[in-house]
Amino acid sequence: MNRNTGMYGLSVIVLLSILAIAMPVSAQSTADNISVNNASGAPGTHVIVPVSIANTSNGPLYGIAFNITYNRSVISITDITDVTKGTLTDGWGILLVNNSFTWGTKVNVAEGSTPDAIPNGSSGSVALLNFSVVGNLSEISNMNLSSIELSDGLGKVGTAPPENGTFTVSGSQSWYLHNDSEMYKGDQTKTEGNITINHSESHIWIADSPAQTDVTFPVNGNNWSGQITFVSVPANGDTFKVEIGNSSGGTDFTLGGPQATLTGDGIKSVFSFETTAVAFTVPAGNYLALNLTNENTSFDYKVQTGMTRSYVSSPGTDPGYPVPEWSTLTLVSVGLLVLTGYLWLRKKK
Repeated sequence: MNRNTGMYGLSVIVLLSILAIAMPVSAQSTADNISVNNASGAPGTHVIVPVSIANTSNGPLYGIAFNITYNRSVISITDITDVTKGTLTDGWGILLVNNSFTWGTKVNVAEGSTPDAIPNGSSGSVALLNFSVVGNLSEISNMNLSSIELSDGLGKVGTAPPENGTFTVSGSQSWYLHNDSEMYKGDQTKTEGNITINHSESHIWIADSPAQTDVTFPVNGNNWSGQITFVSVPANGDTFKVEIGNSSGGTDFTLGGPQATLTGDGIKSVFSFETTAVAFTVPAGNYLALNLTNENTSFDYKVQTGMTRSYVSSPGTDPGYPVPEWSTLTLVSVGLLVLTGYLWLRKKK
């Protein structure tokens, strides 16, 4: 009897062990990454920086939490209302923001209903951070993500690797690319979208307003910079040419400014560029323009637009496009003309 009982107990243990091995174990929620792109802005302005997730898996997701660390003497989230929900979480009902830390801000966004859960394979913004630029020209702050938590609604919490960014305080102007083929000066509120650039073809973005008079961008040792973000990772060796120039407002493009080449490495989808300034003029009535060429002969690529996904920034010597500031010589000349006119009228009287 005791022997039979022992054999039965052993059989149960063996059976449970087999079942434990055979039963699938659900994996924790994850994603390719959670990221903040590089950004810049002038002192005294506000800049919206999206926090985005790429290619979610083992979901769907019902909650996301993260810490964002930054230098409060350079950029600052001054109020909890400066953090809002992103495109993937816009319908979620819970947004908790703790802004009391010296190192930065903690964000938690969640939803309790199935229809608004983030399905597997999703990519997009999960939160928007409206930073106030309080630093001085050329100061830099890291924007580092940590303590990332992804909830599947069943009690399991996973994570994803962070992709951090930097913020640079700039005196230049920035134009943010949108999927209507315009680039908007200082406007980071346009909705996210994308534009396909077929292989061996180009796409032109023009500024949201034409030059009011001939606007000349000087050299003076300053550089143009910017960022192009792709929906998918460009293959290793695939190249793209960025050109700055002007357009009459149609599909024409006249190269006049600097150029840069972006080269894929099979890893990253966000490409920052900086190129030496070249003196060029945007004629009155024409538009500052950016031309992006997909130099590959086989693959089409989509460029992410809206928010701060893709943009170009002029050098610090920007004359003030679309209305250039009057030079000191011009102001003095106008002043002399006014004075001469006044003296002539006085003499005539």
